[in-house]
Amino acid sequence: MESTKFLDRFMRSIKIKARCLVQRARLRDHIHPPRNPAEGEGAAAAGSSNMPHHFRVPLLRGPKPAAWWGEPEDRSLLLGSLKYGFTEAHGKVATRQMELIRSDRSLVFGHFDW
Repeated sequence: MESTKFLDRFMRSIKIKARCLVQRARLRDHIHPPRNPAEGEGAAAAGSSNMPHHFRVPLLRGPKPAAWWGEPEDRSLLLGSLKYGFTEAHGKVATRQMELIRSDRSLVFGHFDW
């Protein structure tokens, strides 16, 4: 009985992680479309360290986090989440990820006076 509960929890966890991976891959492809395999590995490797800062942000619904929040902040948050990860739960990992995003000078948040 205990092993069945464990297996059920494990399978739910795998499904959730798989959905997150698919969502992250879709977001990555939206921000930086996949390269043409004909370009070769050198072209893909050359662009992997330079994340594009100019892409169309998908339409986001719901209230903004702050009155001053706009498309540049959405873009920076998406890029920062791809670069440093995104943890839904509050805790040390999520706090560290947000600190990295806030201090990254390549994102708009790195220029704020926190």
